[in-house]
Amino acid sequence: MRTTLQKIGNSQGIVIPNPLLAQLGIERAVEIQIVDDHLEVRKSAMHPREGWAETLSALPQSARLER
Repeated sequence: MRTTLQKIGNSQGIVIPNPLLAQLGIERAVEIQIVDDHLEVRKSAMHPREGWAETLSALPQSARLER
């Protein structure tokens, strides 16, 4: 599949068709990296807030915000 880069602010992006995203199970977050001479895009291995509860519980009580 061929596509073109599109200007998005000071960056450039590509539009990935929904059928491809659905086939990979990608909904929102992705991980990208350069492998050899190409760009690799894959679904994120972890939930965006994974580990937050453990990090919060490790903070001293004085550092936590009360609701």
